[in-house]
Amino acid sequence: MNSGTAFFSNHPFDRIIRFMKKAVRNFILIITSSVFLLSLMLIPGCTSKRTASEICDDFVQSLRLMDFSSAYSCLWNRTGSISRDSFVNNAKAIIDALGITSISVRDTEIGIEKGYDVFKYTIDYHHGDEFTVSNTASLYIIQDGTNFFLKYNKDMLLKDYRTGSKITRTTLTGNRGEIFTSDKTAIAVNDYSETVTIAVAEETNINVVLNRIAAITGMSAEDMVKVRERYNSAVEHNYGEVAAYVYPKGKLPADKREQLEAIDGVYINDHLTPQRYYPYRELYAHIVGYASTANEEQIKSLREQGFETDIIGKTGIEARYDSLLQPKNGFAYRLYNPDGQFVRTLYEQAAVNGADIILTIDHTLQQEGYYLMSSQLSKKQTGVSIVMDPVTGYVKEQISLPSFDPNIFSFPISDAEYEQLTNEESLAPLVNRVTQGLYPPGSTIKPFTVTPALENGIVERYSIFPYKIKNNQWIPSGTWYWDPVTRNETPDADLHLDTAIRFSDNIYFSWVALQMGGDMFMDYMKKIGIGETVPFDIGVAKSNLINEGTDFNRKMLSDMSFGHGELLLSPIQIASMYSVFRNSGNMVVPRLVEKISKYDSEGNEDVLYQATKEYWKTNVMQTDTIDLLTYSLKRVVTNGTAKALKTEGLTLAAKTGTALKGDNKKQKIAWVCTWYQDMDEERLVVVMVDGPRSSNDHRHDIAKVLLRYGH
Repeated sequence: MNSGTAFFSNHPFDRIIRFMKKAVRNFILIITSSVFLLSLMLIPGCTSKRTASEICDDFVQSLRLMDFSSAYSCLWNRTGSISRDSFVNNAKAIIDALGITSISVRDTEIGIEKGYDVFKYTIDYHHGDEFTVSNTASLYIIQDGTNFFLKYNKDMLLKDYRTGSKITRTTLTGNRGEIFTSDKTAIAVNDYSETVTIAVAEETNINVVLNRIAAITGMSAEDMVKVRERYNSAVEHNYGEVAAYVYPKGKLPADKREQLEAIDGVYINDHLTPQRYYPYRELYAHIVGYASTANEEQIKSLREQGFETDIIGKTGIEARYDSLLQPKNGFAYRLYNPDGQFVRTLYEQAAVNGADIILTIDHTLQQEGYYLMSSQLSKKQTGVSIVMDPVTGYVKEQISLPSFDPNIFSFPISDAEYEQLTNEESLAPLVNRVTQGLYPPGSTIKPFTVTPALENGIVERYSIFPYKIKNNQWIPSGTWYWDPVTRNETPDADLHLDTAIRFSDNIYFSWVALQMGGDMFMDYMKKIGIGETVPFDIGVAKSNLINEGTDFNRKMLSDMSFGHGELLLSPIQIASMYSVFRNSGNMVVPRLVEKISKYDSEGNEDVLYQATKEYWKTNVMQTDTIDLLTYSLKRVVTNGTAKALKTEGLTLAAKTGTALKGDNKKQKIAWVCTWYQDMDEERLVVVMVDGPRSSNDHRHDIAKVLLRYGH
């Protein structure tokens, strides 16, 4: 028999055997088919023998339940399909990457495209209430015998997503709002520091490089250890460079830059480390303040407010309006193909920049004021100058001397550096004397001392001082245990109100105060805000009327009448008090911030705040009193203690003041408050100089230039 030839026996027994084998095969086929049909019936979500509409409904319901295995069962698993595991894993990868919490399906529709039945739908992936990523797809409806299925589409879950694709979340960083003067000069901006970097290379001897950098920069041993650790990590992860040392912008000397760049592998990167930058340094330090790295408690507070930044305003406008200056970071979910190439952005929530602040300050006037103060005052003197519109309260110039460079706080400073900024020998340049300095007002208080006496009929304009004065000294009648009340010079006329104001006569105002009594005097001092904190855009120290527990007696009342005793006021409060002469007896709220705005991506402005005129204290001086005092205060300039202010073309009123301090009275505080009178423009100038009694205070010279500026 040929082994390559088929052999079939016709023996009856063989035919019986063949029949039985065929019957067994048919039986097995029937059982297998039954099991397969039963398994189809048991698949969740989608079953056989359903209409096209029912298959679509089951598919949608499975998506909503995020039951992707059941959703897969609705798909036609033949040509062009995908395995169940791949389909489910892709769906779960999308869900996990986007942080999806729920799914909804909308706009479902069965229609016809190119002669074929299709199922259209939009699936919405919801990340809580924060955002939604949507995907619209069309699936062909396939009829296979009596059953209907949906044909797999690669974009059915998410357009362009393929097995192995990656979805990443990227933080979009917002910018802190910037600060500008009224003429749009930028004085607090977002910039970059000067960063010393080391290129990562196998041949680099990091110890040698660090020692050379430390020799030039003064880097500490502790910082060297940290840089070395970062460098070793960079080598391991194949990073390109490591930051070694940071100089605040503009603080890297040219010679050190040259020395550093001469080291192999060392570079200066001017666009690596973000920094809050103050281009005018000392000029605006006490107005703008500074922002720097937040401490742990401040970071916690920022997070509670929804801010992701670690920079916070510490002083000045930066601190007062920090919550408005702070940006809100955005984010973007981006899709990359399996090869790592960017495909598209799935969702983006743009960062929201912080609000910009426009100050009332005039930049050129501020520059002039700083030049005047810094050039006129000696190293032993401190001082303040303020230029304010007394009607609106807009502060046009504000200088506190000495000042400091706020850029040094962009990065941590040493204890020694901080000590230098706060000790008495350096005259504590961090202190904003405009708002935080409290000083005896001296004779600047006198117009306010006499006001309640005039308005209550205690004295009149030409009430002449009735007692004898010997050697410019006077002992009040009645019980008086103390030294005589003294004055600086003998007036050239009878001692009534006009003469007393022109010559700033202490004796006259002591007499007036003693006549009206302590209650009337103290009530009026409280009425004009002494003992309170003047409202302002940066924090102001609370003024002092009298210390708790002080024995208030006739001597104390006499001293307070000409600005001594325990009276202590900030310069900005003095400015507000003197605005009464230009506001019909009301004291204006001083303003430093004119407007706060946010801008969208198209540059549209949303004004969050616009300064309006507001009074702090109202009806503190009657019109008749204002007219009477103004006449005398104008004569202070023409023929009194402020004759040095006389300027052709300007009609001025003014009041000077001097207060001696210290046990030996060798220190003096010199004031001048002056303003335009009977002119179209409004300008009030306050100058205060604190220093040795023997030094020229230059207050009139400074005030005169500030008054004349622009004329």
